[in-house]
Amino acid sequence: MSISEVNKCWAEQTVEAAEASLSELQDATSKVSARLLPDLRQEIEPELLSEVSIVLAAGNANMAKVMANQATITGQQKRKKPEKESEGRRKRSTRSNA
Repeated sequence: MSISEVNKCWAEQTVEAAEASLSELQDATSKVSARLLPDLRQEIEPELLSEVSIVLAAGNANMAKVMANQATITGQQKRKKPEKESEGRRKRSTRSNA
């Protein structure tokens, strides 16, 4: 048997072992999740979920206001810059004309 044949055989066995291990891990995870899920559902109180939803909604609304304000400020700054540049040009041109 050549070295490449040994490497190929080793690689195939390693892949098969990894696939088997992964399959076992997935099975174990699904079994544990299935057992824990009902317990977790019972522990979460509906009032807590509604409070969290309210807080998240308020946070999203505040973030939207902040972003709108930033966009307004950025727009105003962009509009002011060309005015200042044109004023500087006017001053220079009036000096050169004088």
